[in-house]
Amino acid sequence: MKKIERLFPEIFEKMRQYRVLTSENEKLYAIAMELLNKNKNAWSLSPQENVFYILSGYAYITYKAITSKDR
Repeated sequence: MKKIERLFPEIFEKMRQYRVLTSENEKLYAIAMELLNKNKNAWSLSPQENVFYILSGYAYITYKAITSKDR
């Protein structure tokens, strides 16, 4: 859990550095932080499960972006 807590601010900073910190991305980040903070005391996932779900979410969003009709 500690590594995930460190990852979130790093993601935010990278979005700023790469100039992709839009209002939509900032809203999604805020929702993710809210969910993380709300559930961190009851966190039961293993480090491997954490990686799986983070990468699954990334893969899903990447797929949606690649296959979007707005491209």
